[in-house]
Amino acid sequence: MLLLLLVLLLLFLLLCLDVSGAPRGRGNTRRAATLPFERPCFMLVISDLLVRYGKILALDLPGTITYPDHAVVAVLGGNGAGKTTFINAVLGEVPHAGSVTGMDPSCTGVQFQTNSFNPLMRVGELCRLVGVATGGDLGQTLSIPPLLNRRMSSLSGGEKQRVTLFLVLSRSEESYIFDEVTTGLDFQTRELMMEIVRERTRGTTVLITTHYFEEVEDWATHCLVLDRAEPLFAGPVEDFVTASPHHSLIKVRAGGGHLPDRLRDRARRFPWKSSDRFLIARSSEEQLAMGEDLTRSRKVFEVQPRGLYSAYTIAMSDRLSDREESVR
Repeated sequence: MLLLLLVLLLLFLLLCLDVSGAPRGRGNTRRAATLPFERPCFMLVISDLLVRYGKILALDLPGTITYPDHAVVAVLGGNGAGKTTFINAVLGEVPHAGSVTGMDPSCTGVQFQTNSFNPLMRVGELCRLVGVATGGDLGQTLSIPPLLNRRMSSLSGGEKQRVTLFLVLSRSEESYIFDEVTTGLDFQTRELMMEIVRERTRGTTVLITTHYFEEVEDWATHCLVLDRAEPLFAGPVEDFVTASPHHSLIKVRAGGGHLPDRLRDRARRFPWKSSDRFLIARSSEEQLAMGEDLTRSRKVFEVQPRGLYSAYTIAMSDRLSDREESVR
């Protein structure tokens, strides 16, 4: 009988221990062992996120927004819309109400618009400090070796962007955040850097802010569209693009003749665009009529393909119309 009791006691103790020898219970925060090729699945969940800088409302995302694992989320909006504030809130860098779960900052590679690197530090010293090798394919592709002996203060804006991107992408992370990764770069360099970003972050969760829609047009799976600190849309890109299925966007080039009178009041020039103007046709018949009027007026125009660029411009135009209507 005593032997049986000892056996039962031993079994009970084994049940109270995990394979690492740590007691089970709420106090055990160790991760379960995973195979080298496994990535933990998670869902990014944003609930009632609110950020204020004094009396200024910087971000207000009421309700719950969710993004699945492996999502590529394009965070879009004009200057001051709240994009960088959103990134900082996700990383826990600014005080905020509400909650953000699912993205661990310690397992996230982050590239900010600006960095706080010691200006006197040489690029090679910085790479050694971070613990990344400079002789691999990534370093060669981003032309890092010629910069190794130069101080950070001597680098151009584009060179600093390349160094920052190299440091971020040299480490394999569960998720990545890119805040205006190609700002200030020429078109060819932008294309090269975005190609590298897409390749190196494949199979991870990505948040990216950008003003260049072509960078995320065929890459982003989800989007968060912000306007004046508030959400205009949050969800799959496909749902955003098809939200106005009968609308089309017509870009009217600057110069040439005057716009027809009946189109002049409907044309908009957005602050984030060039001097080109935009018309929104709300049916195929209206698009055809607008095209005929523009042709007679000798205006150069083109109908924009359906995608993030056109969906965003249409949504912002509708928001602007609502705002104008509310103050009348």
